[in-house]
Amino acid sequence: MGPQGDTGPQGPQGATGAQGATGAQGATGPQGATGPQGDVGSQGATGAQGATGPQGSQGDAGSQGATGSQGAAGPQGDIGPQGSTGPQGPQGSIGPQGETGSQGSTGPQGATGPQGSTGPQGNMGPQGSTGAQGPQGATGSQGATGSQGAQGTTGPVAGSANQVVYKDGSNIAAGSANLTFDGTTLSVSSVSVATVNNVRDNMMKFIMEVM
Repeated sequence: MGPQGDTGPQGPQGATGAQGATGAQGATGPQGATGPQGDVGSQGATGAQGATGPQGSQGDAGSQGATGSQGAAGPQGDIGPQGSTGPQGPQGSIGPQGETGSQGSTGPQGATGPQGSTGPQGNMGPQGSTGAQGPQGATGSQGATGSQGAQGTTGPVAGSANQVVYKDGSNIAAGSANLTFDGTTLSVSSVSVATVNNVRDNMMKFIMEVM
């Protein structure tokens, strides 16, 4: 048998299949839990006192009261002059009670009473919260500079001309006769060990003052 032949070229892509049917609707999930109750708002301010209402109309007249009881007998009249004594007649019977008189007409409407006093003031509402801090005010302008004070008097200076000034053992300024300086030349008139030490100290003081 001869050798296996080469594989043929790839065939073209087949056509896309038709869209499948849509699946059934999934079941509805359970109801979520109810959120917590919000905080109660703050109490509003109490409103102003309302105006007093108008005076009510006069009420209807009440019903006629029951007839009062028989009044007490009037006082005994004066005794007349003694007549001649007649024969004694029989005692007559007491007459019937007379009829009650008719109801009198209603009297005129009484005057309107005075206006009642205004009720007490309602309680004051709670204090409102403090408002926000206002902005910082602008910086004021710079005040004018005060006048220059008077020049103080010049204090005394120790020592003579060209003498180097130093503080003595009592801490008082004094001029040195052995050490002079004329602005150019520093001169020493006499020297001793104590003077050398003194000159050195004075030189140091002088140099420090000049610096």
